[in-house]
Amino acid sequence: MNNQDLKNRLLEIISKELKIERNNISLGSSANDFTEWDSLSNVRLTLKLEKEFNITISYSETAMMDDINDLFQLIKNKTLDKNLK
Repeated sequence: MNNQDLKNRLLEIISKELKIERNNISLGSSANDFTEWDSLSNVRLTLKLEKEFNITISYSETAMMDDINDLFQLIKNKTLDKNLK
């Protein structure tokens, strides 16, 4: 999966899970930008991303994220690491 495909898939998943219009979400968006993105939806979103990309995301990793771009970079690095093994 190339970066553009990964970005599009990530934004689609966020849109679907949080029930937010896709065109309102960008890599610069953060949880603070959406009332729909609360702690429970964050857990559901994390579980969905783990399943979709076959990765594990720790609580400490999610706590360090400032925006969706941080999440994108994390997924990109984890999927790249997995493909290199």
